[in-house]
Amino acid sequence: MAVSPQDYFWLAIGLVMTAVLLLGLLVRQKSGPGGIGFESVSLLGIYGGAIALQALG
Repeated sequence: MAVSPQDYFWLAIGLVMTAVLLLGLLVRQKSGPGGIGFESVSLLGIYGGAIALQALG
């Protein structure tokens, strides 16, 4: 098979992260946690969670 389940997993993660970035463009914040917007915090959480899931699986 040319595409593995891990490839589909990272495709889905990429789509979710893109959606969060698009929401960040629609909802602009002047400040947020740590001086950054919610989308940055969300992206770090999504990416960290994906790395953890990939490492455990």
